[in-house]
Amino acid sequence: MSYHIEDPDSRPPVATVVLPLPLWRELMESLGDHLQNRLRHSLIPELVTRLIGEQRDDVLTITRWDSTRGGAYGGEVVLLFDHAEPDEGAGVVEDEESAWKRARRVVAYLPAGSDDLPEFWEFHGAKPRRLRLLPVDPSTEVYTRVEGIFETRKLAGKTVTIVGVGSLGSFCAEELVRCGVDSFRLVDYDRLEPHNVVRHACDLRDLGRHKTRALADLIQRVNPSATVECLEVDVLAEPEAARKVIEGSSIVLVCTDGNPSRLLLNELCLELGVPAVYGGAYERAFGGHVFRVIPGQTPCFECVIGGVLASLGTLPEPQKGRVAYLGAENQRDFVAEPGLGLDVRFIALIQAKMALLTLLRGEETTLEDFPSDLVFWGNRKEWIFPGPLYSQFARMKFRDGCSACAGRTTQFEGDGEAARVEGPRRFAANKSSERRGQGGAGS
Repeated sequence: MSYHIEDPDSRPPVATVVLPLPLWRELMESLGDHLQNRLRHSLIPELVTRLIGEQRDDVLTITRWDSTRGGAYGGEVVLLFDHAEPDEGAGVVEDEESAWKRARRVVAYLPAGSDDLPEFWEFHGAKPRRLRLLPVDPSTEVYTRVEGIFETRKLAGKTVTIVGVGSLGSFCAEELVRCGVDSFRLVDYDRLEPHNVVRHACDLRDLGRHKTRALADLIQRVNPSATVECLEVDVLAEPEAARKVIEGSSIVLVCTDGNPSRLLLNELCLELGVPAVYGGAYERAFGGHVFRVIPGQTPCFECVIGGVLASLGTLPEPQKGRVAYLGAENQRDFVAEPGLGLDVRFIALIQAKMALLTLLRGEETTLEDFPSDLVFWGNRKEWIFPGPLYSQFARMKFRDGCSACAGRTTQFEGDGEAARVEGPRRFAANKSSERRGQGGAGS
């Protein structure tokens, strides 16, 4: 149960205040040394600093701050600067005391001359009570149990783009931010509806919102310092916008439900030299597959779809639902397919792990890369899966006559960074020449 600060009578007594240190540092920096000195030695009635947060049970978490002129406190936590402690009573001016009464429950207090953290006090009548303060720096403390596996700072500055943030995409984002990824681009024009909730990382609080923005909030609840760019774009209707999304990405997770969007993203990632990880769930999520495409090194999406997967016979129907990239005019007639979110999450975990391993290539880590770039996962005995919870790695092969890469990536030799960089450059040059030969502007 959560309680809004504006309704103090509905809340139980506070025991602990959680204070994000980056937010506190930002507030102190915004006030400036000169203003801090003035505030610490005399109250300025027309300038009020408020700490705004959310209370759950007996824990109050500060989420933002606000400086407002005038005397409107609105019941939020008021940050006071004074030379007297709240329980001493001496030196507390009338305006300050009335401010405490209007705040009614919790007051943050920074003693004069202090460069440390504030004290938090809760008031019951005339008797103040000092609260336990839990300062936290998400950028360092949250990831302490990951650091023994790899240094999360190695992921700093690497941007993960997720196209399609329904079931697969939302679960992937949730796991990757917990692994230390701190820069995301989320692409999807769909909104969260009631039937999405059982197969999505977000919940009923986000109904009606764009999935991108709901997921951005979830990411920043894990790491408030994470950078999240939300784009409500239909990549099929706006291919140039899709190109701009992929440019500058470190890796793209393709979590859309239709091959037209996957084929488009395949071409763009190949041309721009950006690695991509494709995930797909089969009908009713009885299983799925995940594979990685690295331009200049591996077969592309079209090679895999037309080669390895086609050789297994008739492909299962994809997991259905009210999904993006069907076209807005077709959405209203689409019926959701039954399926368990936990079955989809198995596939999403593999996709997120493959993306993480790709980002960490060349870095020191105790994690071992997958033995191949294509993996099948079965949740139950069906199709090629002999039993539940069955995984099978498979080798991807270049396909002769592939319209996307035409097998040209097999010409690139070498290993390490040179192959990763030079291969995509040559591929992009070949594609540009091919397009000019097929006719472009002025033809």
